Amino acid sequence: TLMRSSAASDVYKRQEWFQNVNVVAIVYDIIPYVMKEHYLTDKNSYKWYMSCVDMLRWCDRLLVISNSVKTDLIHYLDFPADRIDVIWGAINEQFRMINISLDEQKRLYTKFGIHGKYIMCTGGDDERKNIEGLIRSYGKLSKEVRGDYQLVIVCKLSQTSVEKYHNLAIECGVENQVVLTNLSLIHISEPTRLRCISY
Repeated sequence: TLMRSSAASDVYKRQEWFQNVNVVAIVYDIIPYVMKEHYLTDKNSYKWYMSCVDMLRWCDRLLVISNSVKTDLIHYLDFPADRIDVIWGAINEQFRMINISLDEQKRLYTKFGIHGKYIMCTGGDDERKNIEGLIRSYGKLSKEVRGDYQLVIVCKLSQTSVEKYHNLAIECGVENQVVLTNLSLIHISEPTRLRCISY
Protein backbone atom coordinates (compact mmCIF):
# COMPACT_ATOMS: atom_id res chain seq x y z
CA THR A 1 0.00 0.00 0.00
CA LEU A 2 1.41 3.34 -0.97
CA MET A 3 1.62 6.35 1.31
CA ARG A 4 -1.71 7.53 2.66
CA SER A 5 -3.11 10.77 1.29
CA SER A 6 -2.43 13.84 3.40
CA ALA A 7 -0.87 17.25 3.01
CA ALA A 8 2.09 16.14 5.13
CA SER A 9 2.83 13.09 3.00
CA ASP A 10 3.23 15.27 -0.12
CA VAL A 11 6.46 16.64 1.37
CA TYR A 12 8.10 13.24 1.20
CA LYS A 13 7.36 12.90 -2.50
CA ARG A 14 9.65 15.81 -3.44
CA GLN A 15 12.79 14.45 -5.02
CA GLU A 16 14.74 17.64 -4.32
CA TRP A 17 14.56 16.89 -0.60
CA PHE A 18 16.72 13.82 -1.10
CA GLN A 19 19.65 15.13 -3.10
CA ASN A 20 22.81 13.05 -2.58
CA VAL A 21 20.86 10.56 -0.46
CA ASN A 22 20.00 6.99 -1.37
CA VAL A 23 16.25 6.53 -1.09
CA VAL A 24 14.68 3.12 -0.44
CA ALA A 25 10.92 2.54 -0.27
CA ILE A 26 8.93 -0.44 0.99
CA VAL A 27 5.95 -1.48 -1.11
CA TYR A 28 3.34 -3.80 0.37
CA ASP A 29 1.09 -3.96 -2.67
CA ILE A 30 -0.33 -1.98 -5.58
CA ILE A 31 -3.83 -3.41 -5.25
CA PRO A 32 -5.49 0.03 -5.59
CA TYR A 33 -3.93 0.31 -9.05
CA VAL A 34 -4.57 -3.29 -10.06
CA MET A 35 -8.21 -2.86 -9.00
CA LYS A 36 -8.47 0.82 -9.90
CA GLU A 37 -12.03 0.42 -11.16
CA HIS A 38 -12.93 -0.27 -7.53
CA TYR A 39 -10.48 1.90 -5.54
CA LEU A 40 -9.50 4.79 -7.80
CA THR A 41 -12.80 5.75 -9.34
CA ASP A 42 -12.45 9.54 -9.16
CA LYS A 43 -9.82 11.66 -10.89
CA ASN A 44 -8.37 13.16 -7.71
CA SER A 45 -7.73 9.76 -6.10
CA TYR A 46 -6.15 8.44 -9.27
CA LYS A 47 -3.97 11.55 -9.67
CA TRP A 48 -2.78 11.33 -6.07
CA TYR A 49 -2.05 7.62 -6.31
CA MET A 50 -0.05 8.05 -9.49
CA SER A 51 1.97 10.81 -7.82
CA CYS A 52 3.00 8.18 -5.26
CA VAL A 53 3.95 5.83 -8.09
CA ASP A 54 6.04 8.60 -9.63
CA MET A 55 7.88 8.95 -6.32
CA LEU A 56 8.71 5.24 -6.39
CA ARG A 57 10.19 5.67 -9.85
CA TRP A 58 12.97 7.94 -8.59
CA CYS A 59 13.73 5.87 -5.50
CA ASP A 60 17.06 4.06 -5.73
CA ARG A 61 15.62 0.71 -4.67
CA LEU A 62 12.27 -0.81 -3.80
CA LEU A 63 11.79 -3.43 -1.11
CA VAL A 64 8.66 -5.56 -1.51
CA ILE A 65 7.11 -8.18 0.76
CA SER A 66 6.45 -10.86 -1.85
CA ASN A 67 7.26 -12.01 -5.37
CA SER A 68 3.66 -11.20 -6.24
CA VAL A 69 4.21 -7.51 -5.47
CA LYS A 70 7.41 -7.52 -7.52
CA THR A 71 5.61 -9.13 -10.44
CA ASP A 72 2.78 -6.58 -10.22
CA LEU A 73 5.20 -3.64 -10.23
CA ILE A 74 6.92 -5.00 -13.32
CA HIS A 75 3.76 -6.07 -15.16
CA TYR A 76 1.37 -3.20 -14.38
CA LEU A 77 3.73 -0.25 -13.90
CA ASP A 78 6.79 -1.25 -15.92
CA PHE A 79 9.31 -1.02 -13.07
CA PRO A 80 12.75 -2.53 -13.81
CA ALA A 81 13.21 -5.86 -12.05
CA ASP A 82 16.79 -5.14 -11.05
CA ARG A 83 15.70 -2.30 -8.75
CA ILE A 84 13.31 -4.47 -6.73
CA ASP A 85 14.31 -6.73 -3.84
CA VAL A 86 11.93 -9.19 -2.19
CA ILE A 87 12.39 -9.09 1.59
CA TRP A 88 9.24 -11.04 2.63
CA GLY A 89 7.32 -10.23 5.78
CA ALA A 90 7.96 -11.19 9.37
CA ILE A 91 5.55 -12.30 12.06
CA ASN A 92 5.49 -11.68 15.78
CA GLU A 93 7.24 -14.38 17.81
CA GLN A 94 4.00 -14.99 19.73
CA PHE A 95 2.61 -16.84 16.70
CA ARG A 96 3.99 -20.32 17.12
CA MET A 97 2.89 -23.90 17.61
CA ILE A 98 1.55 -24.43 21.13
CA ASN A 99 0.06 -27.43 22.86
CA ILE A 100 -3.58 -27.30 23.91
CA SER A 101 -5.60 -29.87 25.80
CA LEU A 102 -8.49 -31.77 24.26
CA ASP A 103 -10.87 -29.85 26.54
CA GLU A 104 -9.54 -26.52 25.25
CA GLN A 105 -9.83 -27.76 21.69
CA LYS A 106 -13.42 -28.83 22.28
CA ARG A 107 -14.32 -25.44 23.77
CA LEU A 108 -12.82 -23.61 20.81
CA TYR A 109 -14.54 -25.84 18.29
CA THR A 110 -17.90 -25.49 20.02
CA LYS A 111 -17.55 -21.70 20.27
CA PHE A 112 -16.91 -21.23 16.56
CA GLY A 113 -18.91 -24.12 15.12
CA ILE A 114 -15.90 -26.16 14.04
CA HIS A 115 -16.25 -29.93 13.83
CA GLY A 116 -12.72 -31.12 13.09
CA LYS A 117 -9.81 -30.14 10.91
CA TYR A 118 -10.13 -26.82 9.10
CA ILE A 119 -8.61 -24.38 6.65
CA MET A 120 -8.50 -20.92 8.20
CA CYS A 121 -8.51 -17.63 6.33
CA THR A 122 -7.89 -14.36 8.16
CA GLY A 123 -9.52 -12.12 5.62
CA GLY A 124 -11.40 -8.84 5.69
CA ASP A 125 -14.64 -7.29 4.51
CA ASP A 126 -13.07 -5.88 1.37
CA GLU A 127 -13.17 -6.86 -2.31
CA ARG A 128 -9.39 -7.24 -2.50
CA LYS A 129 -9.48 -10.01 0.11
CA ASN A 130 -11.44 -12.09 -2.42
CA ILE A 131 -13.49 -14.09 0.06
CA GLU A 132 -15.94 -14.79 -2.75
CA GLY A 133 -13.19 -16.41 -4.82
CA LEU A 134 -12.07 -18.41 -1.79
CA ILE A 135 -15.54 -19.84 -1.18
CA ARG A 136 -16.00 -20.66 -4.86
CA SER A 137 -12.59 -22.37 -4.98
CA TYR A 138 -13.34 -24.31 -1.81
CA GLY A 139 -16.60 -25.46 -3.39
CA LYS A 140 -14.64 -26.93 -6.30
CA LEU A 141 -12.53 -29.16 -4.07
CA SER A 142 -13.37 -32.83 -3.99
CA LYS A 143 -16.04 -34.00 -1.55
CA GLU A 144 -13.37 -36.02 0.22
CA VAL A 145 -11.24 -32.95 0.93
CA ARG A 146 -14.23 -30.83 1.94
CA GLY A 147 -15.37 -33.67 4.16
CA ASP A 148 -12.03 -33.61 5.97
CA TYR A 149 -11.62 -29.82 6.21
CA GLN A 150 -14.08 -27.04 6.96
CA LEU A 151 -13.38 -23.54 5.66
CA VAL A 152 -13.21 -21.10 8.59
CA ILE A 153 -13.22 -17.43 7.62
CA VAL A 154 -12.09 -15.19 10.47
CA CYS A 155 -12.92 -11.51 10.07
CA LYS A 156 -15.54 -8.95 11.00
CA LEU A 157 -18.26 -8.76 8.36
CA SER A 158 -21.18 -6.45 7.74
CA GLN A 159 -24.61 -8.06 7.81
CA THR A 160 -24.83 -7.55 4.06
CA SER A 161 -21.58 -9.48 3.58
CA VAL A 162 -22.64 -12.26 5.96
CA GLU A 163 -25.79 -12.78 3.88
CA LYS A 164 -23.83 -12.54 0.62
CA TYR A 165 -21.28 -15.17 1.62
CA HIS A 166 -23.86 -17.43 3.22
CA ASN A 167 -25.92 -17.37 0.02
CA LEU A 168 -22.76 -17.99 -2.00
CA ALA A 169 -21.92 -21.01 0.18
CA ILE A 170 -25.42 -22.35 -0.48
CA GLU A 171 -24.93 -21.76 -4.21
CA CYS A 172 -21.65 -23.72 -4.07
CA GLY A 173 -23.20 -26.51 -2.00
CA VAL A 174 -20.93 -25.94 0.99
CA GLU A 175 -23.20 -24.08 3.40
CA ASN A 176 -22.57 -26.68 6.11
CA GLN A 177 -18.81 -26.57 5.69
CA VAL A 178 -18.12 -22.82 5.61
CA VAL A 179 -17.84 -21.07 8.98
CA LEU A 180 -18.11 -17.27 9.18
CA THR A 181 -16.93 -16.32 12.66
CA ASN A 182 -17.88 -12.67 12.01
CA LEU A 183 -15.09 -11.80 14.42
CA SER A 184 -11.74 -10.28 13.56
CA LEU A 185 -8.67 -11.83 15.14
CA ILE A 186 -8.07 -8.49 16.87
CA HIS A 187 -11.43 -8.90 18.63
CA ILE A 188 -10.55 -12.37 19.91
CA SER A 189 -8.59 -12.64 23.15
CA GLU A 190 -4.89 -13.28 22.65
CA PRO A 191 -4.88 -16.80 24.17
CA THR A 192 -7.82 -17.81 21.97
CA ARG A 193 -6.22 -16.22 18.91
CA LEU A 194 -2.99 -18.11 19.41
CA ARG A 195 -4.81 -21.39 19.91
CA CYS A 196 -6.87 -20.92 16.73
CA ILE A 197 -3.76 -20.19 14.69
CA SER A 198 -1.47 -22.79 16.18
CA TYR A 199 -3.75 -25.81 16.16
